[in-house]
Amino acid sequence: MARRLADQLNDIGPIAVDADLVETNMLFMTVPEGVADPLRTHLASRGILLGGGDRVIRLVTHLDIDVKAADQFAAEIADFFR
Repeated sequence: MARRLADQLNDIGPIAVDADLVETNMLFMTVPEGVADPLRTHLASRGILLGGGDRVIRLVTHLDIDVKAADQFAAEIADFFR
């Protein structure tokens, strides 16, 4: 699931995830300077909580996260950057 999510996030212009480093359920998303807090606010308004970090944010996919939820997360991030 984390690999799928990494690939989707890499399709979003300003986001960077090194998909080759994804070996478990953890990945690291790099966002542009000054974007992390507004992104957290955007996601929180949609019921999605995002952990700390200024430019590099650690994402952990829980065992119960399914494809639909991962796709929704990526879509909400893409929506933020539109």
